[in-house]
Amino acid sequence: MTLVISRLFNYFFLPPGIFVVILVGGIIFYFLKRPRVLILTAITSASMIYLLSTEPVRDLLLLPLENYAEESSVSYYELNFSEFQGERDITGDVNFSDTCCSGYEDPSSTKVSDCIVLLGGGIYEKSPDYRGNASPYPDAVKRAVYAYLVYKRTELPVITAGGKRAGLESSTPEGEALKYLLIRLGVPEDKIMSETSSRNTYENIKNVKDLMFANGWKRAYIVTSAYHMKRALWVCKRLGVDAIPISTDFKVERGGYTIESFLPGSLAFIDSKKALHEYLGLFYYRIVY
Repeated sequence: MTLVISRLFNYFFLPPGIFVVILVGGIIFYFLKRPRVLILTAITSASMIYLLSTEPVRDLLLLPLENYAEESSVSYYELNFSEFQGERDITGDVNFSDTCCSGYEDPSSTKVSDCIVLLGGGIYEKSPDYRGNASPYPDAVKRAVYAYLVYKRTELPVITAGGKRAGLESSTPEGEALKYLLIRLGVPEDKIMSETSSRNTYENIKNVKDLMFANGWKRAYIVTSAYHMKRALWVCKRLGVDAIPISTDFKVERGGYTIESFLPGSLAFIDSKKALHEYLGLFYYRIVY
């Protein structure tokens, strides 16, 4: 029941569904002989669509999420110990007491995690370029590539997380699609296990925790998009999962704006929706879980 409620919130309280609701309400008031309400709803919807479709507003929404991810995450480059001698503490910080380049410390000896957890981000079914298999969404591909890079630095086992598309039992689990992609990238199949029954981020982490417990693993690198990291870490804390965040897929434009940045664009609109989805998701999780 809670999953159904969350889906309804996602479709009707976030763009573009919220604008449909607003306009339908305006039409109802029009037939109730209150045409000004329809005009007001149309202007409101158009204004909100425009604002959410511009880069500055998108960045305004995403920046708090990405700043949190950047401040809390271990940098992928910190996992490379071949350029200096140093010691890592459990927070992922490096002690540069000796930064000479005369030698290096084997990454395996500095391991602070037992596994890598790759969180899913949606899939396209039966994609021709994947030989008819499921193809991960662009954000999920970025996560997978980054997880692969982390694997190359650490050679830790990888857990891919994500279940089937809601309401479509014949669909491919996200965890399996991500596993297939990692194998194509070069991760050995015997180094990957998949969690394939979850339906949201909370269940992702919950099922991953069970897999970690079964394998005797106590700590995990969590790889996901920067905008998604805050919610993922909230769930980890709630469930008692010892997680080290590694964020990727940053979307905020940090190089400045041009005139085109203030013109409406579909990509900015989609990213704005993702940010709003995370804020609503955090609010919902704190109430339900």
